[in-house]
Amino acid sequence: MKISATEARCSSSIYIPIDAKVSLAIGADWSDNGKYLRLCMHNADEAMYADKNNFYEEHPEVPRR
Repeated sequence: MKISATEARCSSSIYIPIDAKVSLAIGADWSDNGKYLRLCMHNADEAMYADKNNFYEEHPEVPRR
């Protein structure tokens, strides 16, 4: 599997203070063949939710929205 520059930059969770006005989770996936776009979108979505779950497990003091 090829790792894109975006995925490499976003491969770890970043803590944003609770009083920040923005928070986000990012999922990424890559395919050399454009016909698998929907599968990539699904995989990226799954990765995003896994990242969110990991974040909240590591930071129980942060309320889920």
